[in-house]
Amino acid sequence: MATAQQTGRMLEIAETTTRPRVGSEAKNLSPADRCEALRDAEERCARREADRVRLAAILEGSRDAIWSWNTDGIVVWWNAAAEKLLGYAADEIVGQSLLKLVRPERHEAARAVMATVGNGAWYEQHETVRVRKDGSLVDVELTLSPITDA
Repeated sequence: MATAQQTGRMLEIAETTTRPRVGSEAKNLSPADRCEALRDAEERCARREADRVRLAAILEGSRDAIWSWNTDGIVVWWNAAAEKLLGYAADEIVGQSLLKLVRPERHEAARAVMATVGNGAWYEQHETVRVRKDGSLVDVELTLSPITDA
């Protein structure tokens, strides 16, 4: 293994927002209460957006290579450290199969791990090898972390 260990974390980040109720419950509110409910919802949305921006800055600024992929194994997010480690710019790898980073003889094992993580299991730190854009191999310490809806 390389002396300077690199850590990659695969994360799936999903966002949801809560909308103000507009059904029968809202009809029973006074106009003032409706305005207050709308202001509260707007404040919650603003806080969530600020949290999202802060999280994105943390992930992008990390020295660890961090990327996320969906349940189909398609890369959906890629940070600058991943670009530096593996050679792919985000616009080159996002939308591509995660298997592009895995040696062909390890594809079956990688699919099995992806299925396990897709079912919500953590795949704790382990040492493995990834394939760079130029075809060279790089030793990495990898942790797979599923992100589920709360």
